[in-house]
Amino acid sequence: MAIERIDPEVKALTLPRLFEDVGEFSLLLEKKVNEHLIHKFLSHHSYFFNNHIRLFDTIPLLSKIKLGSNHEIDFAICDHGSYGPEWKLIEIESPKYSLFNKSGDPSQELNHALRQAHDWLTWITNNIDYARKTFAMLEYPLCIIFMGRRSELTNETAARLRSMNHQNRTSIHIHTFDNLIDGALSVVNLIQGEGIANWTTPMKALSHKKWMSVKEGVESQFETYKKHHRIFKRDMKLLLKERAHQHSNFGDVNPFTEI
Repeated sequence: MAIERIDPEVKALTLPRLFEDVGEFSLLLEKKVNEHLIHKFLSHHSYFFNNHIRLFDTIPLLSKIKLGSNHEIDFAICDHGSYGPEWKLIEIESPKYSLFNKSGDPSQELNHALRQAHDWLTWITNNIDYARKTFAMLEYPLCIIFMGRRSELTNETAARLRSMNHQNRTSIHIHTFDNLIDGALSVVNLIQGEGIANWTTPMKALSHKKWMSVKEGVESQFETYKKHHRIFKRDMKLLLKERAHQHSNFGDVNPFTEI
């Protein structure tokens, strides 16, 4: 079944606790700890992904999700927007690594992360039916790489990063770890406005095994969405056709004007 109630750990998130969490995560980055510790922290603090996840949706953050037998994704997010679900597949790199080398070229570690993201996308393309057993309604996944710090970027490498994201914008995005800190701080207004953290995304990520045991309820929501979306598109076509016919005797009138 879908997860809808508010997680007690979410309710317990106060502003002082939030700032403590941000401080703890920042310290882990400054100490350049290994990737495992970064993953462990994020898997217990889903709201750090607020720039990428819909906190008021019912679909949790997913952790260590398998793609067949050869690939494992650090985190997966389903962005259930008005046009349907978009799956985001996330790779977390070690804060020891920089995005660019001293020459301003993509580092060896960044190139490796990019190859891994392309491997995921290739595997999904070649095994789409199998992949949909884990990722319902999967069509055009977006890979997101988190690596490096904003302070390490020069004007030239920042421009290079923007160019890389633009060139790969339909398939791969690259962000520094500061983007996750921004995401955490962005919920301050939610807590201040409501007096309590009340979003429905659980604080902790679900494992692959746990996700596979609850995903049927989520998939039923997707099927309901598809049904309603088909009806909406059908009704909209009929409305536009009717309006075009009504205005056919009144010159060149745009049938979209009042929609």
